[in-house]
Amino acid sequence: MSTGTFTGDANAVRRTDLETPPPPPDRRIRLAARVLLWALIGTAVVRGLLPVRSAPTQPRTDMPGVASVASSSGESIQDQAATATATAFLCEYLTVDDRRSERPGRLGRYLARGVRLDDDVLPEQGIAQTVDLAEPAGVRRGGGRIEVSVLAHLIRTSDGTSEDGGTVAFAVPMIGGPHGVAVAGVPRPITLPIDPGTTSRPVTLPTAIARSVAAVAGQAVAAVLNHDRPALVRLGGDVAPVVRPFPTGWRPVGILGIRPAGPDDAPTAEVLVRARPPSSGIDYPVPVRVWLRSGATTPTVREIDAGGMS
Repeated sequence: MSTGTFTGDANAVRRTDLETPPPPPDRRIRLAARVLLWALIGTAVVRGLLPVRSAPTQPRTDMPGVASVASSSGESIQDQAATATATAFLCEYLTVDDRRSERPGRLGRYLARGVRLDDDVLPEQGIAQTVDLAEPAGVRRGGGRIEVSVLAHLIRTSDGTSEDGGTVAFAVPMIGGPHGVAVAGVPRPITLPIDPGTTSRPVTLPTAIARSVAAVAGQAVAAVLNHDRPALVRLGGDVAPVVRPFPTGWRPVGILGIRPAGPDDAPTAEVLVRARPPSSGIDYPVPVRVWLRSGATTPTVREIDAGGMS
């Protein structure tokens, strides 16, 4: 924890934060690709594409190009084996380097008996490719087979220079047997599960209410960072709000800005705090969510979530 005292300055709210959210900052190539891949995976979660621990539901069929999650709990163990195997296989399949003679053996250990790939993945002269990150995105069953959708971010190297190879999605055909699963054929490319037309924008508050919400939210987060319980009780309307502090080891450095949002009767705010993880010299902007109640004069704080355990 920083040795200084944190202040929740309402002036940290920029004019644009009161009206429309600011555009995202630029990112370097690898960071941008990683963020994009995790955003795609997050989209898959929202759309029900990733396996989750929940009661069985009917498989989704309204997502062209991306496999839906198998719903039967009796199949979940085999599905988990299929997703892990398909992901490991696709990493090898998409890796193109100077070890061409080893490639049949690296791929063959994942293949079902009788399956031949014919190794049609051919690079241009001087091009190499590796998989930087791969994640399963869904499972679909049919005809006795399992199809696993996998997202992969690629790094491409040409003449010793590495560059972003983009993010791709493939469906890997799998087949289950009495002792496990195996790859049943050649992977096919599928559409990435991202909708560029989707808009994410908070509900805008009137300027006067936005400033009041920002002021209270900033003071509340500052009170959390300063371990000031009396201030929290006061800001909660004589009742201490629910507080989830920063995860263990994370050290806040300062408050960067405050983004208030509606609706008017139950306002919220995102307080951006610059913080450092336990084992890194890099600072991150960490969004701290604040939920408030509207009041006769000023709002009161109901809950503060910095990501840790309450």
